[in-house]
Amino acid sequence: AEYNIEIESTTLMLFGAPAPGGKAMYKSPRIGLDAFCQKLLVYKKAGEVFIAYNDIIEFSELYYQTWTIPQRVVNYRINSVFENAITK
Repeated sequence: AEYNIEIESTTLMLFGAPAPGGKAMYKSPRIGLDAFCQKLLVYKKAGEVFIAYNDIIEFSELYYQTWTIPQRVVNYRINSVFENAITK
């Protein structure tokens, strides 16, 4: 509002836990810049509600051309939680 920019309702939620995030970052620490803490963005555009979040495995493949088992485990858990929350 201060800059005369109007956007519809937007909420950014942050999630994280040091133990799984630390394990997932151990072999590829830069992934922490984009993937941890995990973010869920809920926003409205033209009256329609959208939900967006990043995939940890995609980030790992982008930065390192590979992924690790801890990253896969954290990604699975986060995706499961978000998908269950979104569908309910």
